[in-house]
Amino acid sequence: MQPNLYIEEIFDLFDAVQKSKIFDDQKDMADAVPMFSISDINEKYNAEKHTDGFDLKAFVLNHFKFDQKIISIQERDHLPIDKTQHRFRF
Repeated sequence: MQPNLYIEEIFDLFDAVQKSKIFDDQKDMADAVPMFSISDINEKYNAEKHTDGFDLKAFVLNHFKFDQKIISIQERDHLPIDKTQHRFRF
């Protein structure tokens, strides 16, 4: 898998997302695909991030595409493994 090289270009936004823990899996943002140019996303983020009512998660979901095949697995929902392993393909 090729790394998303744009992460360095959106470091301020990426860092804010990682620190806010808005996703169950912090890798989600690293796997996100920008829906607009990085320069447009950065410009909008810098213009909006200090406004009243700014919603970081909504901003990210409106500007990035996330792979719909990714399923968040929560430990509390899938343990003990011997009772839930039938749900997973091996």
